[in-house]
Amino acid sequence: MREQLFHFPPGDEILGVELAGKSWCDGSYRIERPCSQVWVVEQVLEGEGTILVDGRRFTARAGDLYLLPAGRQHCYWADPQNPWVKVFVNLEGQLPGELFSVYGLAHQVVFPQSGAEELLCGLYDRLCQEGPGAVMREMPLLLHRICLHLYRQRLPALPEEARQLRDYLDRNLHRLVPVAELAASIYRSPDYTNRLFRRCYGITPYAYLLQRKMALACTLLESTALPVSEIAARLGYEDAQYFSGLFRRMQGVTPTGWRRGERRTEEK
Repeated sequence: MREQLFHFPPGDEILGVELAGKSWCDGSYRIERPCSQVWVVEQVLEGEGTILVDGRRFTARAGDLYLLPAGRQHCYWADPQNPWVKVFVNLEGQLPGELFSVYGLAHQVVFPQSGAEELLCGLYDRLCQEGPGAVMREMPLLLHRICLHLYRQRLPALPEEARQLRDYLDRNLHRLVPVAELAASIYRSPDYTNRLFRRCYGITPYAYLLQRKMALACTLLESTALPVSEIAARLGYEDAQYFSGLFRRMQGVTPTGWRRGERRTEEK
């Protein structure tokens, strides 16, 4: 059993780090916390082991990340025949719980094949090179990146073709995109393209493109002094009057009215 541990300077009520490091476990490795004061984030690099949280039993293997909540009973140990090698960080304060809750992570213990090795191993490498004092200043950002990574991993996987279609539309907000052209971008038929996009995103490609154009128009009206005619042209509408009518149908107010804040005033 070998561990490299890093002790951090005192944090504050927002965020503190109790301990971080790397463990090369053996059959004797076992940690018990009757009521943990910390959130435990551990990325398993090799081996496997068992985790108990309030009596619920889990297994974490190489590639998995496990998240143990503060205020709960923790007990975990390495498999004697195939013990863990893992990197970890123990977190204190209000921020960890708030972020884990907001991202919907607080009630999940094991994140199979998390893909977070780069983040946690990067933390460990920086601790070895720069020390805890330097790393502590960036811990809020690193914690947020870990949460965002785990949140994205939990999202339903989308077919690569659907992602390509959405990206194609996002790159072409400055013009109108016929469905035949969109279909050609993935070498499929227009009917297949429409069905795939609707199944994955709940709307047709045309409706998606229109929503994105109107959202961008709202931003340009609020944040720039561009004339309505130029905003229309930037979105691929040569006829500013047609654009204004379309905008009004979509947003419930003319572009000029939106710029004056009429709709926002009504919503209040």
